[in-house]
Amino acid sequence: MCGIVAYVDLSPNTSAPPPDLHAALDLLHHRGPDGQGVWTAPSVGLGHARLSIMDVQHGAQPMHDESDSVHAVVNGEFYDFEVIRADLAAKGHVFRTHSDSEILVHLYNEHGLNCVQHLQGEFAFVLYDSRRRRLVLCRDRYGVKPLYYTIVQNRLLVASEAKAFLAMGWTAQWDMASIADSGYFTDTRTLFQGVSKVRPSSYMTVSAFGTITTDVYFAPVYPDKRQVDVRSVDEMVEGVRSRLLAAVRSRLRSDVPVAIYLRYWPSVDLIC
Repeated sequence: MCGIVAYVDLSPNTSAPPPDLHAALDLLHHRGPDGQGVWTAPSVGLGHARLSIMDVQHGAQPMHDESDSVHAVVNGEFYDFEVIRADLAAKGHVFRTHSDSEILVHLYNEHGLNCVQHLQGEFAFVLYDSRRRRLVLCRDRYGVKPLYYTIVQNRLLVASEAKAFLAMGWTAQWDMASIADSGYFTDTRTLFQGVSKVRPSSYMTVSAFGTITTDVYFAPVYPDKRQVDVRSVDEMVEGVRSRLLAAVRSRLRSDVPVAIYLRYWPSVDLIC
């Protein structure tokens, strides 16, 4: 895992000084002990605490496109990125690294906001489009990677963990209603007042004028349970096996040694 932070001013009249992104990243050091990277421009900034897995030597973030107009920080990984990268390279995109994260800025240039339709994996990202002055926040389909946001002094703050906001001008206050629900909720609430989480399968856009919108980019489609499955037992078993092998294979891309964390769970028995 890595840690990401970001901010964007929601109004040109924001008077507060820019937050210290390095101080915020220090609070996420446990997520990314291998280095920090920061990119800032007037009214916006992105930061990344890195755990090196892909392209250890050259895969530092934030990532930038060829024109240095699209910038992004990514936590997590994109599956089967080699196929996407090869397709983008064939269309003329020039890559600076071999990191899976770099496909994001090129996919965005190719497809705009629809780039999220081409991504599978465990990820959360923040992307800034300098030409459109648009910030994009996104989480993976099932919300494996976290992403939180809050507004302080007319400024949107974003981070992998809420405690990073402490270095960005935020004061923590418990949300007693959320605590009364035992912290179990499937909406955007958290345990802190004014802090929300980006929904799984969703992306948020923040315009130059401070307008915030949320869109859903993925919804699972289930077969009609009223239809009789005509497959044999052997076909069903082989279907599970082939999909499981493909899923495991897509998760083994790494430039560092890979290990399996075992615990007592049926899915672990399947993988082993």
